[in-house]
Parts: sequence; C-alpha cells; structure tokens
Amino acid sequence: MAKQERWPGSCPRCGRRQEYSEAFDAALCPHCDEWREGACRDPDCEYCGDRPVRPSLGRELHPRDPALRRAAKLATRPQRPVPKSATVRSKGET
Repeated sequence: MAKQERWPGSCPRCGRRQEYSEAFDAALCPHCDEWREGACRDPDCEYCGDRPVRPSLGRELHPRDPALRRAAKLATRPQRPVPKSATVRSKGET
C-alpha cells in the first residue's frame, strides 16, 4: 500500500482534500496551511526533527515535495473564509 493511501479524506476544518508530504511523512491541508497530525517528540526523528510550523514553510527545505509546493503556492494567495458548514463542532455545540 502506498503511503498516500493512509490519509484519504477531507480536511476537518475546510472540507477540502488532504495531501501527504513524503518529506515529513505527514498529512497536511494545503488550503489551511496546517499539518493534520502532530509531530513526534523525538528531536532526532528524520521526519519531524526539522518540520516547520506550517507546511508552506517546508518548501525551502524540500523543494521537490509536491504537497509542500502546493501549500506554499496557496499560502501566497488571499485567504477565503472557511464555510460554517465545514467547521468541526464539539459535541456540546448546536
């Protein structure tokens, strides 16, 4: 099974398709410019050790990673508001 198949689906924040960064072995949303999973706490981890706060900032470290290139490209565009229907609600909210 290819690694990209491990993270199918949509971003829980904006509802758009998630992508996978080979360089950082992590799922991300290029539209929200957010990682969809936390980094590990191992400072020597080959994937998380130099992972930037936002995916768009990772393009300088790994310029050939298509997911990071897309995140950097989208980060330079004006942000569109996230539709209310796409936001995640807690159990107590209506």
